[in-house]
Parts: sequence; structure tokens; C-alpha cells
Amino acid sequence: MKKLAVQYGQVTEDQVGDLPVEIYGGSKDERQAAYNALKADLTKGGSVAREISENLLANQTDGAVKPLEIVLTASYHSYSDPSANLIVIDTKNDLGATYASRVPGCKYTYDRIIAHELGHVGLFLPDETESPAFMMTTVNRAENQIMNSVHGWGRTSAYDRIDY
Repeated sequence: MKKLAVQYGQVTEDQVGDLPVEIYGGSKDERQAAYNALKADLTKGGSVAREISENLLANQTDGAVKPLEIVLTASYHSYSDPSANLIVIDTKNDLGATYASRVPGCKYTYDRIIAHELGHVGLFLPDETESPAFMMTTVNRAENQIMNSVHGWGRTSAYDRIDY
């Protein structure tokens, strides 16, 4: 997917503070939306976002900060790979899908998906499918906390994801 995105010029390179970011795939508007969500999550996401940022900045290769890569795709479902500093966002099946909260009909957005995957990449929390005992750990430790800080909802909110 990344090779095709590069071949077709579907790459956005930017930074969030000192963190280099590379976004592959999708349209220019989709890449910008993903970048804006990442930037909000990392700069307005409270103490957990600061911890994630520090961990991402400490991930270096040959003395340089390893870029956080985001790949936009229309299949596979969203996931992340902490060892590669990689987040994959499924724009077809996950983006806009509903999630369980006290407010019916809440939809996954770029910022919510990225907040969740940052928990894996930046806090090294295990994948839920591989570690069922950790089913809500990333949701509670990263996703809900970042979303509540970014949107000013307080420590907990009716928009919190409550089930996997």
C-alpha cells in the first residue's frame, strides 16, 4: 500500500512538534483530516498524550526520530504496529462505523481511531485480539482519555467507548 501511495503521489509529510509524520494513501483531504486528528490528539490529549509523544520521540533510528507512519486503506480493519511506528486506518469499514457508548449512534472518527492506535504505538499496550485480558485497556488508558481532553468533555463522558 505504501509503495503504491508513493508511486501515485499520495503522501503527506509533516511534523507534530518534533515528531515527523508520514501519511500514505487516500485523497489529499483524507490525509489532511488524519493529520489534523493526530495533531489534536497529541497536542490537546492531556497527560496521556504527552506520555505518548515522549515515547514516540524516544524511538530513534541512527540518532534520528523515527517517523510515525499512518496508512489510509479501504480494507483490513484499523490496527497498529508499535515496532514499525505504524498506524493503519481502515477508511471503508471503521471510519464512520458506530461504537458502544451511553449516547447511541456515536461514530468512529479519525481522532478516535488514532487515539486508540496511539495507545498501542506510544504506550506499548498489547493488541486486544492477541490478549483478551486487556480487552478495554487501550480504550480506557488512551482512547477515552485523549478524546475527553481533546473535546473538553471532562474526565469521563457519555461519549466514552464502553465496550469492545
